[in-house]
Amino acid sequence: MTVRTRTLDVFGVDLHLATDVRDWGKIRRAWPEKDGLVEWGIGSLATTGACPNDNGVMQIAFRFDMARVGLMPDAELVSLVAHEAFHAALSITEHHGIPTTVEHDETTAYLVGWISAWIWHALHGG
Repeated sequence: MTVRTRTLDVFGVDLHLATDVRDWGKIRRAWPEKDGLVEWGIGSLATTGACPNDNGVMQIAFRFDMARVGLMPDAELVSLVAHEAFHAALSITEHHGIPTTVEHDETTAYLVGWISAWIWHALHGG
């Protein structure tokens, strides 16, 4: 699979998704913070990293180890995808100074849903 990339124009954010070690290496080599993303073999089934590039555009990278994640039941994968999407949504709202509280959670909720759907479709060849 190749690196999947999507821009959220309204937030000025670039999303990147890797599902194997080669593609994660491509993302890591282009990452604005050279030590900002963990190596492929370190950590869990998935990870998310976020930072702005030199132009101030927020970059968010997702790593899903499909050799392991692909064996999970859908219910567990949905949970993992939503978990990583939540990290990304908080990074986006924090970058833009949008509060996430009980009274102000709608933006974050929509972002989690949208990002989760994008990841899900990308992981399933969409």
